Amino acid sequence: MKDLTTTYPATITVQLNGSTINMIDISELHRFLGYTKNNLKRWISSQLLPNFDENQDYVLAPQPVESSSPERVALSYYYITLDTAKHLALMSHSEIGKQYRKYLISLEKDNLARLESQPRLPSHKSHYTIRDFLNFRGFNNLIDFDSSSTAFTLTKLCNKNGIEILKKDSKKWGKLNQYPYEMLVAYFAK
Repeated sequence: MKDLTTTYPATITVQLNGSTINMIDISELHRFLGYTKNNLKRWISSQLLPNFDENQDYVLAPQPVESSSPERVALSYYYITLDTAKHLALMSHSEIGKQYRKYLISLEKDNLARLESQPRLPSHKSHYTIRDFLNFRGFNNLIDFDSSSTAFTLTKLCNKNGIEILKKDSKKWGKLNQYPYEMLVAYFAK
């Protein structure tokens, strides 16, 4: 399989709608996908023009922009956004387009597996106990952790800044303070 991360067409910088963005010469993407130069015009007409918006997904440059492309044809003045390039590669029926789809699918599976293996805090809550927060962050062995001094400091910070502290009943510990998630993140980041 071709190493898609190192052979993807070079990007250029273009001003589009007041923003500076990276774009790709469509002829380079066309060549990257394994198509021959003589069907570029038809490919642009059938794939780019009916499916994407000019000055949003692509621009038509009146003159060549600096590019690594060795040859130039009039139609190579189309510059597409990186998102448009991905869409076109995914729509491609070429062997490289197929490899690119497999590559993106494998990245997606890896990311999904990584996300599923991470513990999650309930998304409906905004306040957490110190232990719940630390367990979520992967600190599962908290035998020697001094949560009382941490709770004292966090309580003092919350009170000083007018931040609400909630209470949680615990059979083992009694009433526990629940601190805002953002406060816990900031405190343990130091």
